Amino acid sequence: AASSLKNAVDRGGAFGAELEAFATVAQDVDGEAVATLRSFASGGVPTLSQLVDTYPVVANSIIASQRMIDEGAGIGQRLLNNMQGLVSVRPIDEQAGDTPTAISTRIGARLSEGDLSTAIGEWEALPDAAKAASQDFIDQVRARQTVDGLLSNILISAMSGTASTQ
Repeated sequence: AASSLKNAVDRGGAFGAELEAFATVAQDVDGEAVATLRSFASGGVPTLSQLVDTYPVVANSIIASQRMIDEGAGIGQRLLNNMQGLVSVRPIDEQAGDTPTAISTRIGARLSEGDLSTAIGEWEALPDAAKAASQDFIDQVRARQTVDGLLSNILISAMSGTASTQ
């Protein structure tokens, strides 16, 4: 049941049936953790590879969020800004610095390494406009991190026979 639950979560889809089967078999597992997992079970959470695959679009949004036009800008500046929006040039190699572009490269690198915690930490350093442009994505990263952590803890606990009753 534990293996089936882990496999279902790793597939990225709904995992309600597998969670309920596991909860029935491992009744001494942390009830609060199982309840939290239930909140994600019907929709599932994206896989790491899905997060990595969708990140380039998010990175472009982060970078584009910095191209704000001053309301007093002339027609030439507005035209230039609109043209810049047609072509996205974004570095793919990790960069140092505190610009949204540099931060976005590090977020992508950490995602590729599977380091969700550091990717979230890098995201926290973004300016508000960039955070707003990428909020839905980081919510998915956090969901994946939460589910992975809970699943790891309850599976270790269930396998070791030291589960706490709640």
